[in-house]
Amino acid sequence: APRVQKQQQRQQEAQWNELVRALEKNHVRYRQTRRQTIRLKHKDKDDVRAAIFDNPLRHLDFIGFQNLDLLLPPILPFLTFLTTLRLRSRTFGQVSFDAVLKACPLLEKFQAGIVGVILELSGPSIPANQQLSGPARLPLRSFELENATLEYSSLTNLLANCPNLQDLRLINVMFMERISTSSHTSTLETLQGAVSGSAPFITQQTFNPNDHAASVLEYLKQIRLRLRSFHISVYAARELDLDPSTILSLCPEATEWTFWTEGLTESIVHDLSLLPNNVTSLDLLWDTSPEWELSWMTPLGLNLDHRRARQARRNSWRAEISRDEQDDLGSTQARGANEKAFSGAAADDSKLGEDLRGLGRVSDVNSMLEQIDSGRFICWPSLQKISLHDDSEIGRHPTAELRRLFPTDTTSK
Repeated sequence: APRVQKQQQRQQEAQWNELVRALEKNHVRYRQTRRQTIRLKHKDKDDVRAAIFDNPLRHLDFIGFQNLDLLLPPILPFLTFLTTLRLRSRTFGQVSFDAVLKACPLLEKFQAGIVGVILELSGPSIPANQQLSGPARLPLRSFELENATLEYSSLTNLLANCPNLQDLRLINVMFMERISTSSHTSTLETLQGAVSGSAPFITQQTFNPNDHAASVLEYLKQIRLRLRSFHISVYAARELDLDPSTILSLCPEATEWTFWTEGLTESIVHDLSLLPNNVTSLDLLWDTSPEWELSWMTPLGLNLDHRRARQARRNSWRAEISRDEQDDLGSTQARGANEKAFSGAAADDSKLGEDLRGLGRVSDVNSMLEQIDSGRFICWPSLQKISLHDDSEIGRHPTAELRRLFPTDTTSK
């Protein structure tokens, strides 16, 4: 096995080096040929100059690479004309957004995260194509971080120089007063330990995660960005999720709203129905489990042994199920106390409750498993196509992937 892993690693390194050479070659050729023009005669004798060059790289998705902070800097010189950059990694990386902005002066969309990224924002940075005098005005239109650690003061500096920003989503972020640029960890557990100040790459942490998040809201009100979508949630402080009225006051022209599934309560659904808005997209966020069990999709997975195993797992959820039931009771009582505030056209509570099922609560999962093990459940009776994606492993053979997902069944069935 170690020998096979080394061979795969060498193959990946060779493929990466080939990609870097291709990016460099395309970039150099574009820079050399963009000055070549042809003249076309117009009927009004005006000269129209048309460039004859290959298209430069405009969009780049970085997915699944292990050493993001080592792989990105070498290719930045070849990303001059990039407008979209998405960084997705399953291990921690440290990314200098200042370096990205200087290398990509046309950047309009930036996303970073998945497991975690430490984002350096010393800004405000001035791209190479702007004059040094006067304030920087970045063309950034979309800025999204997920599971990222960043400095609050640097974030406000960045926002102040993005007058065209339309989408701002800060999902499960950590605000720190100061981020060390020296050594940093590469494990999720250590970053999660930063809440108690144990992470070696954090030199100073904020006293209360709610403080900076609330300050972000106040700052956005001051600079009056015309946001189309907005979300902010802080690690270990999900209660900061905003209700629709707050979002509307912050960005009245918003067309997209983002909620964590546990935050999308029936009262919020009521608000969505009653408040005038321009929302056309509702984006739901949820936590994923490192474990999965898909045997119930196959006939073999419905035998007695598998049903008993699932029942044992469900028995360990009693505390969570009880909590969900208490939340439902509290929600019902709150609606009863305020039902006079709603008109006769308010949606039926029972239908709302049914519509909200399956959004990831433990009680909903338990209810679904009860149906699966009832003996009357048919999995996907009209299924024609299935796609199972895991970006931590790219390029696995289909047979090996099926055996991994369905270890108790055979791939020939």
